[in-house]
Amino acid sequence: MMGGGRGLGVMWFGPGVMGSWFSASFFLIPTISGIMVIIGAIMMNKRSHEATIWGILVLVFSVLGLTGMGLAISGSILGIIGGVIALSNKK
Repeated sequence: MMGGGRGLGVMWFGPGVMGSWFSASFFLIPTISGIMVIIGAIMMNKRSHEATIWGILVLVFSVLGLTGMGLAISGSILGIIGGVIALSNKK
């Protein structure tokens, strides 16, 4: 029984322990952030007198969306640019 793989030194973090939480956070956070950015953009258009509040919301959720991978990064960058433009727009 020398060199077996069944010992106390072997630790396994499979999908049941940490894997499902970790992968869900990389899916849910960018998805929810993207939905909030879209809602913020629509509300900025409909309620232009509250553009500063909605611009801050778009900016915050765009930064949160950077936790995702792939195309979420380009969407977050565009959201950050849109949020900054909304905040710098003076009426």
